[in-house]
Amino acid sequence: MGQQFIQQNSPSSPKDPKNIRLKSRSSLEAIKQKEMDSQAPARAVSSFSPVFDHTESTPGQYIEIVPGFRMTLNEADKALNLYRSFYTSYFPFVPIPVTMTALEMDSETPFLLRTILQVTAPVNHTIQKKVQTWFREHIAQHVLVEGERRLEVLQAIIVFVAWGDFQFYIEPQATDLLQLSEAIMLDLGLNRPPGSLGGAVRLSFVPEATRKLRLGHKRESHNLDDKRTMLGCYYINSLIATLFRRIRCFGNTPYLTRCCEAVLEAQEYESDQLLVSLVRMQRLLARISDSFPGPDVDETPGPFLDAPLHMVMATTRKEIDALVQSQPPEVKNNALFWIHYYGVLIRLYEPAIHMQPLLTSGNPLESTHRTEALWGCLQAAKDFFVAYTAIPLAKLGSMPLMPTTYLSFAFVTSSRILLLDDSDWSAHLARKTFDFATACQSLSDRLYEADRLAQVVGGRRKFDDAGKSVLYSTCMKVQWIREWYTAKTSLADDRTNTAPTSLSTNQAMDLDQSLQESSFVPIELDQEFWQVLLDLNGTSTWSG
Repeated sequence: MGQQFIQQNSPSSPKDPKNIRLKSRSSLEAIKQKEMDSQAPARAVSSFSPVFDHTESTPGQYIEIVPGFRMTLNEADKALNLYRSFYTSYFPFVPIPVTMTALEMDSETPFLLRTILQVTAPVNHTIQKKVQTWFREHIAQHVLVEGERRLEVLQAIIVFVAWGDFQFYIEPQATDLLQLSEAIMLDLGLNRPPGSLGGAVRLSFVPEATRKLRLGHKRESHNLDDKRTMLGCYYINSLIATLFRRIRCFGNTPYLTRCCEAVLEAQEYESDQLLVSLVRMQRLLARISDSFPGPDVDETPGPFLDAPLHMVMATTRKEIDALVQSQPPEVKNNALFWIHYYGVLIRLYEPAIHMQPLLTSGNPLESTHRTEALWGCLQAAKDFFVAYTAIPLAKLGSMPLMPTTYLSFAFVTSSRILLLDDSDWSAHLARKTFDFATACQSLSDRLYEADRLAQVVGGRRKFDDAGKSVLYSTCMKVQWIREWYTAKTSLADDRTNTAPTSLSTNQAMDLDQSLQESSFVPIELDQEFWQVLLDLNGTSTWSG
């Protein structure tokens, strides 16, 4: 029966909301009790699924993904419809024609079909783990062992990564798939016009046989699916590289512009407009990263925000705002687009945190520029959390990778700028402008409510390695961040009220060592995340 894939009640699901409602609490003990409650068996919930039914089918009408997880053709068709109507509207790089059935996909692109089905189906933690293992085994066998280089494989990888269980920040297990996707894209020659070998190959004395070998997987022409897939591969890899300061191997090229124009001109899918908008926004983000490298690039002191750098920020902001204003209503009404917009603004102004203050500059104008940039970063962070909490509850648990990536970056940047002790900045006034604790509480409440909604209606829920609901686990992490921040700012405000704060040379407030060593830092939170969050000087970064 197709019901094998239906969402099962997880032993880690939270109890009834009235028992653990996540409203403002002042003590960590209350949060710890909530976490203990989450380990208790959940009450029975309806197994009704709004997406799938359980129509009787003959054995030949099943589509099996892994043992214990199969769908009838009717269920698979409904899953594809869900993917078209919801998932593609947030990740438009691998659309499926409305006329294509699951049976046709099973014949033409079976791996991509099964990847999409596992993304949309509400399955329990055990099945999700089996699917992850199956996916990697399939990739290893067909790509690494048999040397396959097919568009279907590349599409499946970016869909899997886009909705993979790489939560809260990008875990190391995602890195190999991201690198593999880029390698397959290069092998297929999707990163440049068909027939182009690149300058290095044209000018070299490579034997003709080697040239033919290099061209073995390259496609003679690029259709719209090729171009969308290439743009999706660029989008994901570039986003991770620019936000988490990794090396970008796939830079901005004229061919990216040509592909965007071709996709936009064809207007094959309604989602193509969003696709082009996201890529163009990401290209601006990549340019920001090139203009303002992270503080970890070298160990020299940060630069001053002089007139040229200030002009770069100002002109880039004008480009970003112009791009937003040019979007049609269907793009402006997409919550994902605004998360991207405010996330890019945070990254634009974030370098000012690491730049040198007025005392070492000697130019009052530079101090004004830096304070203006810091304020822009603060306002962007505030607006980001408002936009994130505006995501509909029914969609919050099924958003792709990008919002999660920006959320991690926003948490770290917000904590740094709100605790920045600097002659160009007033952290006390900043905290009055942006109530970070309240923003965390609102987000935590939304995550909790979204998880409960998915559980009640039988929707898809992601689970972490411990079998906990990812939404609920993230809810608890946000609560921990809120408690950490509240305690830290209370200490800082007490010092402000009792004695003048000495000015530092771009040093954030010293963290109280006892706070770091206490039970305040939960062991469930990834150590690397906390290392970056607690390192307010900005010297630590995610390694992935």
